[in-house]
Amino acid sequence: MYDLSIVVVSILFISNFIGFLIAALCNVWLTDRFGFGKVIVAACAMQLLSYSLMCWAPPFALLSSATP
Repeated sequence: MYDLSIVVVSILFISNFIGFLIAALCNVWLTDRFGFGKVIVAACAMQLLSYSLMCWAPPFALLSSATP
């Protein structure tokens, strides 16, 4: 559907890994500052937004920015 090369797909996987790593490192600080309940609600809201954009099958640029 998107006709992507292996390089673009690899960049997506690398950027996902970097995003998950940053999120894991910020998790403790965010939980200490805002509390676990607020952080988990915000995380669920971001995940819901991301998956709702993905199921819509947008253009590739928007899809790549919406991947969780």
